[in-house]
Amino acid sequence: MILGKNLSDTEKADRLCIELERLKTERGAFEATWQEAQSLVASTVLSFPSNEGDSHSGFDVPARITNRPANYHETLVSGICGYAVNPNITWMKLGLSDQEAMKGYGVKDWLEEVEQAEYEEFDNSNMYTEQKVVIDQATIFGYGIMLIDEDELNRQVRYRQIDVTEAYLDTNEHNEYETVFRRFFMSTENAASHWGLEAMHEGVRSAWIADEASGAQKARELELLHAVFRRKDAKGGSQRSADMPFASFFIDIANKHVIEESGYRSFPYAIFAWDRVGGKKYPLSPAIKAMNDVRLLHKSEETRLTLAQMAAKQPIAMPESMRNVTEVFGKDGYIRPGAIIYYDHEAGDQVPGGINMGSNYPITLDITKQQADNIKDWFYVDFFLMLQHQNISQMTATAVQALQGEKAAVMTNMIVNLKRALGVVVQRTYDIMAAQGRLPQLPLALLAPEGGKGNRMKFTFSSVLSQIQQAALRYQGAAKFLPAAHSVATLGQAYPPALEALDRFDFDVILQNEARAAHMPETAIREDDDVEAIKERRQRAAMAQQLADRQQQQAQAAAQNYSKLNERPEPGSPAEALFAQQGAW
Repeated sequence: MILGKNLSDTEKADRLCIELERLKTERGAFEATWQEAQSLVASTVLSFPSNEGDSHSGFDVPARITNRPANYHETLVSGICGYAVNPNITWMKLGLSDQEAMKGYGVKDWLEEVEQAEYEEFDNSNMYTEQKVVIDQATIFGYGIMLIDEDELNRQVRYRQIDVTEAYLDTNEHNEYETVFRRFFMSTENAASHWGLEAMHEGVRSAWIADEASGAQKARELELLHAVFRRKDAKGGSQRSADMPFASFFIDIANKHVIEESGYRSFPYAIFAWDRVGGKKYPLSPAIKAMNDVRLLHKSEETRLTLAQMAAKQPIAMPESMRNVTEVFGKDGYIRPGAIIYYDHEAGDQVPGGINMGSNYPITLDITKQQADNIKDWFYVDFFLMLQHQNISQMTATAVQALQGEKAAVMTNMIVNLKRALGVVVQRTYDIMAAQGRLPQLPLALLAPEGGKGNRMKFTFSSVLSQIQQAALRYQGAAKFLPAAHSVATLGQAYPPALEALDRFDFDVILQNEARAAHMPETAIREDDDVEAIKERRQRAAMAQQLADRQQQQAQAAAQNYSKLNERPEPGSPAEALFAQQGAW
C-alpha cells in the first residue's frame, strides 16, 4: 500500500478507513462459516465483527446436543501445545542461512547461547499462554495471530494474541501475509494513558476535559484501527520509523484521526494459517472440515435421545374413560411411576397399553460411533492419545516408524505452517533482544566486514511431532543403508579389498549429523578446529611413541650384542674374511 508523503493526517486516516471497509467486505464472506464452526465445536462463541463492550460481556456458551466434538478439539489443542511448543520441551534449534558461516569457530556454541536466552525470554513472559489461544483459534477459524512487539520501557519483548474477530488480513503478489488491519475498542482512559491526551482528537480531548470538570468520568470507548502493512515506497536503510519497511498507523475511526504513525523493520505479526486454500486469503481449519460430520453427529445424537425418551415415556393407548384421572397422571400428562390402575375385567374395562414404535437402537448407535470416529480423525485424537501413552525417547526406530504412519504424515502441512509462524516469533524475539543488547556477543566468525551483510537467522523446528517425522525418515534411510554397509563389512572379512567401498563415506560427518538429530547440545560437540588439533596431537603422540619404541628396541639389541663385540669370528666364516681384509685381527 502506498500513502503519499504529501498527504495530510486526515487524508491518510480516511484512506486507511476506506481500505478497512474493503477488507471487511472480503472477510464478511467467511464469517457465517466461522460462526457455525465455533457454535458446533468451540467452548465459547465470539461475535463477528467485534462490538463495543465485548471485552466486558460474559461467556457465550453454545447450547448443543453433544459436547464430544468440543472435547476432541480440546485434545487437538492440548496435543499441539504439549508436543509442539511447550516450556518443558526443546522445540527450536537455531541456525544460519549461510552454511559456510556455520563452520566458523564458536558459531554453534553462540547459537546455543542465543537459544537459551530466547527460552528464558519465553519462560519469563506470556508467550506460551498467548500461543495457546493462537493455536485454539487456528483450529476453529483456520488462523491465529500473535503480535510480537518491543516494550522499550521495561526492556523486554511483549507477546499479544489478537482475536480473529478483530483482524483483517491481506496478502502481497506472492500470496504472503504482510498486511493486518486490527479493528478494536479501547477506553478513552487507556488510550490517553498509552499515547497521551494530546495525541487524541480534539473532540475526545474536549469530552475528557468536560468529564473531569463535572467530576464524573464517563466510561467511553474509542473504535480504533491499527493498520500494519508493507510500504511499497520504503527506504530500506532509513532509521526513521516513518520510513521503515512496514508502516504502523493507529487511527481513531470515528474522527478519522491519526493517533500515531510509526513503523517496523520486520513484519510484527506471526500468523498461524492451518491450511491455505488456493485463491483464498483465509485458510481452512479442522473444525470447518469436520462441520458436515459434526452436524450429522448432532442429528444422530438427537435421534438417539428421542429414542431414549420414547423408551422412557412410551406412547400409551388410553381409554377415553381414563382422561384426567389425577391419581394416575402426573403434571406432564404421562402415567406416574408406580401408579396403580384398577379396572373391572368382567365389566369389560379397557386397560392402557404401550404402542410399539419399532425403534432400532443398535443402528442409531452404529451411526453415532461412525460419525464420532470421523470427527476424531479430523482432530487427530487417536494420534495424540497414542503419544500420551508412549515414551518417545525410549522408542526404537521401528516403533517410531510404526507410530508415525499415516497419522503423522497427514500432519506435515500443519507442522510446516506452525513452524513458519513460530519462526516469526523466534526471529522477532531475536531482533528485539539484539537491539536491546540482551544477547551474547557475536563470535569473530560472524562479524560482517565494513559494508557487508550479516547472516539471517534460520529456525529449525525440533518438537516431538517433528522428531517423530524426522526419525521415521532417518529410519527409512538407515533401513536401506545399514544392511548394505553390513554386507560390505562381512564380505571384507573374506576379501579385504571390498572394505575400500566404505572409504566413500565420512563416518565422522554421519556421527555429527546423528548427534544433532538427537538434539545433543552444541557445547558437547567439538569445533572442527579443535578436532583437527586433537588429531594432530594424537598423531604427534603416536609418532613420538613409535620413535621411543624403536629406540628401546635398538637399546635392547645393543645390550644383547654387547657381549659378542670382543669375540673372534669363527674360523672360515665370512666375518673372518671381512675382518682379515680390514686388518682387524
